[in-house]
Amino acid sequence: MKKQEYLALDYPVEIRRLPEEEGGGFIACIPALGRWSVQAVGDTVQEALDLLEEVKSEVFAQMQAENVPIPSPPPLEAPKRYQGKIVLRVSPTLHEQLIQMAKQENISLNQFIQNALYYYIGSKHAMEMIQKRLEKQPA
Repeated sequence: MKKQEYLALDYPVEIRRLPEEEGGGFIACIPALGRWSVQAVGDTVQEALDLLEEVKSEVFAQMQAENVPIPSPPPLEAPKRYQGKIVLRVSPTLHEQLIQMAKQENISLNQFIQNALYYYIGSKHAMEMIQKRLEKQPA
């Protein structure tokens, strides 16, 4: 395959924001070609992507000059589908406590456990947001 044909292939790209202490902006890379060997940094996402195309072209030219095989992009994966079913084993004591608490709230055990999980996730998210705000406040 020629360099132009490889350049036309659709390689998945990762983009992440760089923290201000690392210079800010965005870094884009192509993991299938080596996360650290094919990467570019730009002030904007588009700038990082444009530079990444230039880097990719240079890397492909070098690989072909050295007769190094260029890997094909990974196949697209279908999104995972979850059934929403969890089999969970707990102690008999905890099982009894959960049933009693569900009865007190006049809901099914399944709904009680689902509510508890949502509460936990929401609380964890809220704590993370509070922690980030506290870290940003001047001392």
